[in-house]
Amino acid sequence: MTAANQAPVKPISINPEETYIQISYTTSEPPKLAYQGVELEYKGPVGELKGEGIFQVLHQDNASPVKRSEELWLNKKDGLVKELKGLNGVTGVNAMGELKMRSKREEF
Repeated sequence: MTAANQAPVKPISINPEETYIQISYTTSEPPKLAYQGVELEYKGPVGELKGEGIFQVLHQDNASPVKRSEELWLNKKDGLVKELKGLNGVTGVNAMGELKMRSKREEF
C-alpha cells in the first residue's frame, strides 16, 4: 500500500476527565515510562504525523485512568513531564490541558 492510498488514521477517543500527554519523539517506537505510581499507555498518533503520539496517564497499580482533577496527577505532573523530557529521543512533551471541542465553520 502506498502513502497515497492508505486509510486515514481515526481520531483518538479522549475522555475530558482523564489525563493525556502529547509526546514528540524521534525513536522508532513510542517511549515508555513509569513514574512514582503512574505509567503511560500509548493511545495513537496525532493525525498523520510520525513521531507524535497521545499517551494516557494510568495508575501503575491497577491500570485505571488518572483523572485530571486527582491529587496524584496534580502532585506528579511536573516531575513526570521533566522525566519524559529527559528520555532519549523525546523532543517535546505537552500535558494536555482542558479539552475543547472545535467548532464547525459555517458554510456560506
